[in-house]
Amino acid sequence: MVLHLDSTIHKLLPGYRRARAAGRPLVLATIVGTRGSTYRKTGAQMLFAPDGGSVGMLSGGCLEADMEERASQVFAHGVPQLVRYDSSSERDALWGLDSGCPGAMDVWLCLVGAATAWEPFASVEAAVAERRRVRYGLILESGAAGLPAGSVVMPFLGAAEGPSTFVAVVDPPPGLLVCGAGDDVVPLAAYAEMLGWSITVADPRPAFLEPGRFAPSARLACGGIAALGDAVGPEQFDAAIVMNHRLSADLAALERLAHSAIPFVGMLGPPARRNVVLERLGASAALLQGRLRAPVGLNLGGRDEADVALSIAAELQAFFAARKASRA
Repeated sequence: MVLHLDSTIHKLLPGYRRARAAGRPLVLATIVGTRGSTYRKTGAQMLFAPDGGSVGMLSGGCLEADMEERASQVFAHGVPQLVRYDSSSERDALWGLDSGCPGAMDVWLCLVGAATAWEPFASVEAAVAERRRVRYGLILESGAAGLPAGSVVMPFLGAAEGPSTFVAVVDPPPGLLVCGAGDDVVPLAAYAEMLGWSITVADPRPAFLEPGRFAPSARLACGGIAALGDAVGPEQFDAAIVMNHRLSADLAALERLAHSAIPFVGMLGPPARRNVVLERLGASAALLQGRLRAPVGLNLGGRDEADVALSIAAELQAFFAARKASRA
């Protein structure tokens, strides 16, 4: 069974990093099958911590308490579990799950930690950093020596493929370049981390790129877009947002982006400012035709930094989702 995981595995990376830094194992829950109507579909994942904390959601809150109890057993004994939830009949309420979704799903719970070399997260994290695809297998049942149930095969090359192996093909998350590091970029970077995007923040002012100012996963490029050299293109970034709040810096960034092939280029500011910038760009402005969104962001209302960041994140999410759907 070969299936593409959805992007939730990228959203779990911050939780994995915190657990690994603390030396605390996790239980990874993966939906390996669904029937009928379910909140999440095959491939969705979440994490459980030994103290009862969790990251992610598989059922909208209906089944997580039961999964947490099952996860505690995996922590205690180290033995993976395949749990089948079926809420397709009226008996569901009698069992106390009362999920509200008339469907069924199978959830695989396995231990992730030092004993498992932190796989699959260690390899997924490396692949995300290098923007490449990674393929791995979760062994659900096995009679093979040295490959017990609960094993993670990294990378998966097909040797153990069969009815008892769940194979995941994980594509790189959307890559976002932000030119500028003002206060409104801070919440945008936080949204990017929550949504599982790979974000790079470029600004020539070192004081704006101090450690701890942005989400831990954000890559910081001191020196602005020029510091990235040739690494500005669709191979590295799916979208770029220009929000320096300085006309000269915006002009420099747009000049560089105009000569790239990044398919989405957004610029903050009113239409009058956009017109001034495009006029000063001269011939380069034509290279942005069909790619430039200015003013960037959906009209959601509100004017403070969080509102602006949310409007930009919403437009980006719609763009990324449409691109993903077109490739499917």
